[in-house]
Amino acid sequence: MIEGLERSTFDPYLNKKFEIHTESSRVGEVELVEVIGNDSNSSESFSLVFWEKFGTQFGQNTYKIIHPEMGEFELFLVPIDNKGKAGFYYQAVNFMWKTPVYKLQANDGKDISIDVTSSCAPGLKANKVIKDIARFLKKNELERILDFGAGALRHTFPLLRRSFQVCAVEFEKQFQKKSCKNALKRAKRSANFSALIFPNGFIEDKRKFDAAILSFVVPTMPIPEEREALLRLISDKLEEKSLIFWMSQFGKYNQIKKDSIKVNDGWYLNPKRTHHSFYTEFTNEQIDNMMKAINFIRIRSLSDRGTDQFRVFSRNGVIKWQKKTRTGFPL
Repeated sequence: MIEGLERSTFDPYLNKKFEIHTESSRVGEVELVEVIGNDSNSSESFSLVFWEKFGTQFGQNTYKIIHPEMGEFELFLVPIDNKGKAGFYYQAVNFMWKTPVYKLQANDGKDISIDVTSSCAPGLKANKVIKDIARFLKKNELERILDFGAGALRHTFPLLRRSFQVCAVEFEKQFQKKSCKNALKRAKRSANFSALIFPNGFIEDKRKFDAAILSFVVPTMPIPEEREALLRLISDKLEEKSLIFWMSQFGKYNQIKKDSIKVNDGWYLNPKRTHHSFYTEFTNEQIDNMMKAINFIRIRSLSDRGTDQFRVFSRNGVIKWQKKTRTGFPL
C-alpha cells in the first residue's frame, strides 16, 4: 500500500512535470494531466493519467516517480489509448481499486452503491469445464495458475487437487467473508497454494504465471475504463507462452434489462440491497477485441450452453488448441 497518497494529494500537481525512473536510470519526464475519481474523499478509488510528449514509449511496469515537492514514490503505469492526441498516455492503477464499493448514479438519476464482491455467490460448484482446462494445461506443461477474482475458491480447489500451483487473488473484503475464510483455511493446507490481496499485493508481486482464469470478472466491473487497465495488468503477470480462460454469459439477464436499473453500459442487480451487484454483457466479438488489445488470440470456445461464453485465449496465438481425438480431448 502506498501510504499518505490520496486523491487530494495529487490535485495541486495537475499539469506539473514528474521525472520517471527505473531501478537503474532516469527514462524520461511525464506530466500529470488528469486525476480521475468521484471526489476528494480519501476512501474513494481514483486513478492518475500521465502524458509524455517526446521520447520513446515505455512499457507497463512499476516506475519511480519523482517531484521536487512531493518527493519520490512508486506507481504501476499502464499505457493507454492516446485517442489521436500527440504523445503517449499512461494510467497509474495503484489507487484505482482502493475499495470494491463504487458510488455511482443510475441512468434514471438514482444514487446507488455497487459492491463488485457481492456478485460472488458462496457455495457454487466449479464449472465442469475446469476439467478440460486442467487437461489442456497439463498437456502444455503449464503449472502456475492465477485464479483472479477467486471468491470462495471454487476453481482453485480442482486445480490444487491436480497438483497445479494456484495463486488466488481477491479484495481483502472478500477474503474476510465467512465462506472465503473457510475456503482459505482449507487451501492453505496445500504447499501449492498462495493468495494475494488486490490491488496492491497483486501489483507488487513479482511472480509470473502460465495462465489466468477470469471467471465472471470483467462483466462485473461498472467502470468501462477500468476493464482495459485490469486486463493489461493481468497480462503483465503472465509469461510469453501463456493462456487466459475467460468465463461470462450473454442473454441470461434478459428479464431484468430495464432502463430504470441501467448503469453505464450494464445493469445493477439486487435493487433491494444496500450494495448492489453489477453486470454487463459483451458479444463474442467484443470479448475477442478486448483480448486482442493485450495480444491474446482466441483459440477455442468451451461453451456448453447457449448463454455461456467460455473462451480460451493464447498470447500471440503461440499455444494452439489441437483437433479433438475420439476421446473428445485434443492431443
